[in-house]
Amino acid sequence: MKAVSPVDYGSFYLKDPEFALKDGRGARSWYYQSCTEFSYFQTYSFNHPMRSKLLTMDFYRKFCEDIFQNGIWASVNRTNT
Repeated sequence: MKAVSPVDYGSFYLKDPEFALKDGRGARSWYYQSCTEFSYFQTYSFNHPMRSKLLTMDFYRKFCEDIFQNGIWASVNRTNT
């Protein structure tokens, strides 16, 4: 299996439905679940600043829309009821 770089997980590559089939990569399916059901996104924390301040929910919303389509976003209330 080819080594995967962080660039391979950018929205440009994840748009391709065949991406997960190439070299055994499976990130697309996880992002689909995150974007439509779980909304499991890690953002900046003032208490524990381990991530960039640029990782906001707006960033992830655009990331999901870039990969799948406009208007796609997790229905957290539906998932957690």
